[in-house]
Amino acid sequence: MPENSVHNGALVGFCNPLLDVVARVDAGFLQKHGLKTHDATLATVDQTPLFKELVKTHEAKFLPGGSGQNTLRGAQLLLPADSTVFIGAV
Repeated sequence: MPENSVHNGALVGFCNPLLDVVARVDAGFLQKHGLKTHDATLATVDQTPLFKELVKTHEAKFLPGGSGQNTLRGAQLLLPADSTVFIGAV
């Protein structure tokens, strides 16, 4: 198959990519910042101090995210190699 071609059955996703931040924190951190366990929220400018504290005091992981990108990542685990393509811009 030629380079830069899409084969039959390719799954293409178009969406705005997001950045997921994942970290283990205690209940006090959640309360301090008005957050809930097992929740996902879009960050606001007002939460800038939260992220600075998170990076400084916890092992935060920054992962590519967003519903489209997460869906394609999961699909790629189940499908043959090079079956998914993501197109997006911030």
